[in-house]
Amino acid sequence: MMKIVIASDSFKGTLSSLDICHLFKDELVKYPLIKAAYLPIADGGEGSLEAIAFSLKGRYINLTAKNPYFVDIDSRYFLDDNNVAYLETASTAGLTLIEDLNPAKTTTFGLGQQVLDAINKGSKKIYIFLGGSATNDGGCGLFAALGTKFYNGRNKEFIPVGSTLKDIVRIDNSLVDKRLEGIEIIGMCDVDNPMHGPQGAAYIYGPQKGADNKMVIELDKGLKHLAAIIKKDLHIDVASNPGAGAAGGIGAGILAFAKGTLKSGIETILDLIAFDNAIEDADHVISGEGRLDEQSFYGKTIKGIAARCQRNNRKLILIVGSSNISFKEAQEKCPCIETIIETNPDHIPFTDISSRASSMYKDAIHRFLSMMV
Repeated sequence: MMKIVIASDSFKGTLSSLDICHLFKDELVKYPLIKAAYLPIADGGEGSLEAIAFSLKGRYINLTAKNPYFVDIDSRYFLDDNNVAYLETASTAGLTLIEDLNPAKTTTFGLGQQVLDAINKGSKKIYIFLGGSATNDGGCGLFAALGTKFYNGRNKEFIPVGSTLKDIVRIDNSLVDKRLEGIEIIGMCDVDNPMHGPQGAAYIYGPQKGADNKMVIELDKGLKHLAAIIKKDLHIDVASNPGAGAAGGIGAGILAFAKGTLKSGIETILDLIAFDNAIEDADHVISGEGRLDEQSFYGKTIKGIAARCQRNNRKLILIVGSSNISFKEAQEKCPCIETIIETNPDHIPFTDISSRASSMYKDAIHRFLSMMV
C-alpha cells in the first residue's frame, strides 16, 4: 500500500485547490493500492477559506456586507467549532468582485462588517487572509466599521479610501468596539513589504489593482501620511513593519488599530490543517501551482510545503501548469523535490487552454501514476 498526500495550490483562473483534489480522487478509484489524503491548500489569498473549511469542523456564516465600492453583496466567512473565525479579504474587498479597478476609491469596510459579525457571535480569535485585495486604504475602512473615527481638516468624520488618506488630520480610536481588547486578530500574509516607499503597498501592488504611475505616487503619499497620523495620534510606528504593506496596508491597520499580529499565511494554514501529521507516513507529497518560477520559493505555497517535506524527509512531486526554472534549479532550492510534471509544457497561452485545464491536469495525473506503478 502506497500513501500519497495531495496538497496543491490552485491554478489561478482555471482549477481551485479543491478541484485538483477531486480530479485525483476520480482517478485514484482505479488504484486500490494507493491510499490518498486530500488537503486543499492556499497561502493566504483566494481559496484560503475553502482550504480551511475542508480541513476543520465548523460552518460558513453568510452575511450581507459592502464590496470595494460600498455596494451590498452576499459574503461569507468560516467559524470553526471552537468559535475561531476565518475571514478572506478577497470575499469583500477582492479584485474579482469588481470590473472597474481603482484602488484610489475602494474600501475594506465590508471586511470590518465581517469582523464585527464574528465578534457578535462570540469569537475571541479572528484570522484574516490578506491576499487578493483591490484596496489601498490602509485598513481604514475595516476599522471604521469597528468604530475607529477619522476626521478631516473641517473636523468632519469620514471613511478614508486610497485617494483621501491624505485628508486625515486626526484619528480617534477611543470609540472602537471595546470587545476588541479581548480579541486576537491575526493577519495572514506572505509578503514582507513595508507600508509605503519603493517596496511599499502602492508601488509594488498598486499597478495590479489598476493604478497608473501617477496614481501609484499619490497612493503612496496617502499611506505615508496615514502612517504619520497613526504615529501622532496612536503613538505607534507601524510603517516599516514587515507585512505592513500587505493588502493595500491592511497589515498596518491590524497592527495599529487592533494591536494585532501578522503571520505567514502558508505556515499558519499548514499548522491549522495539521499538515505535518498528514505527511508523517506518506510515500509522496503532491503539490503545485499554475506557474513555477523563482518567486515560488519565496514565502509562497511551494516554499512552505517543500520546507515541511524537507524537515520530515518526505519526497515532493510538483504538478504545475508550466515551469520557468529547470528541475536542477528547483532541486537546488528544495532537495526534497523528486520530479516536476507540467500540465502545459509547451507554454500554450492561457486563453487557449483554460477550457481544457481539467483534462490537461488529468493527463499529468496519469503521467505521475505511470511513474509510481
